[in-house]
Amino acid sequence: MAIVNLSAKERQVLETFTVQTSRAKALRRAPALLWLDEGESVEEITQRLVVSRRTGYDWVEHFAGGEELEGASRLAAAPRRGRPPTAQGRIDPLMDEVSAADPREVG
Repeated sequence: MAIVNLSAKERQVLETFTVQTSRAKALRRAPALLWLDEGESVEEITQRLVVSRRTGYDWVEHFAGGEELEGASRLAAAPRRGRPPTAQGRIDPLMDEVSAADPREVG
């Protein structure tokens, strides 16, 4: 019995995601969920991916609990406790601005 029962649409989203993503953590979750849907055990998959069993079950719970989210958003890591990242999206726009400018203008 499969621990995850994916709809055809969910399966298609996960299969597409495994080919198109560059996010390493999410890339591990998508095939794991597909393998679980095919009937493999959590223990087999977590050994293959070298993660704890608890992590495998966490992925299942997060994916199942995110039904209101669209497609690959269900694969995103849950928010972490603690201090938030310090840059909070400020670095990328600055890097884009600097990399697009003439180096002589920037100094």
